Amino acid sequence: MDLNEFERFTRVGGSFAAKMTIRKGGHLGWSQGAAKKFGVNGEGYFAVFYYHQEKQLMGIKVTRNSEEDGAVKIQWRKQAGGAVIQCSLRSFLDYYEIDYSKTRSFVPELDAPSGLILIRLDQPKGSKEKEEKPVVPVEQTTPSNSNETF
Repeated sequence: MDLNEFERFTRVGGSFAAKMTIRKGGHLGWSQGAAKKFGVNGEGYFAVFYYHQEKQLMGIKVTRNSEEDGAVKIQWRKQAGGAVIQCSLRSFLDYYEIDYSKTRSFVPELDAPSGLILIRLDQPKGSKEKEEKPVVPVEQTTPSNSNETF
């Protein structure tokens, strides 16, 4: 095969998977992949949050209108290798009594009829904190035949 038939990958260290993370401090972090997928391409974007308690769904509407009722600024800070994209979510989490004592990541999806980005709060995709596993004692066994070699 000819090397010119291939596309060279040069975006080493970039984040391309669409992921959103509710952090311990009460912020919603957006991966670069999520920001790109949902059209948040720099400064000047805001999020309006919705909640469906029965289905444990958080909805996010992205807007450029800072005056929209409930609008929260999506912060975009460039850093080496990409950007930190986040918005404050603490008042929303506190109001609906949603636990944020652990950092949890989610795979967001777009709901076409409503235009909302949906996060299924009952389906986290992992935690940045390691869960403590109970220590299970190993039972001490004695050989049935004292002539056995170990």
